Amino acid sequence: INLNVLPNNDVSLASLTINGIEATDGDYVTVDAGTTEADIYVETTDPNATYEVVGGTDLVKGENDLIVTVTAVDGSVATVYVTIVVAASSDTSVESITVNGEAVDDGGTVYLEPFTTDVEVAVTTTDPDAVYLIDGESGLGVGENTLTVIVVAADGETNQEYIITLVVS
Repeated sequence: INLNVLPNNDVSLASLTINGIEATDGDYVTVDAGTTEADIYVETTDPNATYEVVGGTDLVKGENDLIVTVTAVDGSVATVYVTIVVAASSDTSVESITVNGEAVDDGGTVYLEPFTTDVEVAVTTTDPDAVYLIDGESGLGVGENTLTVIVVAADGETNQEYIITLVVS
């Protein structure tokens, strides 16, 4: 009696996790802002099947492709596609705020020469993807004036105000 056992053609996955989150073909998995590399765990249903992972490293904000190719013992191949989404940052901090070249902190005061009607404001956000709005840098009058810097995080939702008092002599 000749018994011919055909090689296994099982290309299924028993488990695929990304940073501990179970994923299947076509899924979107969101990871924390600033994540540059995901922890990928792959287990094939057939322990003799092999797999190759492309992606999961050098992640950037937004959508990143992860491709897992499974090869069965008989040479059958299946591909699983997952999108890793790196969340946008909620960082609203600033590295610096300067008024007329002078560094100033939130809540700080800048004393200006008489007849000053406008100032030059420079803002450097910690997250380069954050944006900022400046209000109160022009139309200054004698006495106290309020300069407001509003930083909006890359997530488009989180914001923070920085208030500086400008005093024109």
